[in-house]
Amino acid sequence: MGNKFSTYARDWIKQTINRYVDEQHTIKVPEYLRNKIMRIRKAQNTYLQEMGKEATISVLASECEMSENEVETLLSIKPDAVSLNKSFGEGESDLENFIEDEKSLTPEDAAEETMVRKT
Repeated sequence: MGNKFSTYARDWIKQTINRYVDEQHTIKVPEYLRNKIMRIRKAQNTYLQEMGKEATISVLASECEMSENEVETLLSIKPDAVSLNKSFGEGESDLENFIEDEKSLTPEDAAEETMVRKT
């Protein structure tokens, strides 16, 4: 068996993360919706700076050329929702590669457990 442990473990880790995301009903926000949310947030900040008060939904809808219902819906999406497939840092790695499953064993512990079972 010439494969590295990390090569073997990666698929199991990825599967565990994907299962967790599916079970937790995490929202994956598409890029076009994130762009709309950023446009609304920018309009909010600009209005606050220029007028000294928070913009109403109707003002934001008018400024962003959206319906009031769409603005309300987009603002209800968690601002910290991020796609796990988005590139992270300077490398080519996805964000999902950096999320730890606290319920699973570390690679070292899993290897040790496997070795103990074989003896």
